[in-house]
Amino acid sequence: MQTSGNGATVTTISQNSSREENKKSITSYTVVSGDTLWYIAKRFLGDGKRCTEIANLNNISNPDKISIGQVLKIPQ
Repeated sequence: MQTSGNGATVTTISQNSSREENKKSITSYTVVSGDTLWYIAKRFLGDGKRCTEIANLNNISNPDKISIGQVLKIPQ
């Protein structure tokens, strides 16, 4: 587990499926004040437009509504 400079907690875990080639790494991120899905996608995925991937992975129907303290799964 790592703590970012802004106090957010970032954890990386691995998800294993029955097939070895389908391994995916998921990062867990805790939302802090001022965060948006676009900013989080830009920071972790390198492109803010990928915010829909984060929204889909976390079953977020309205990407404009995330809460401080909410833990998000971030695809790698």
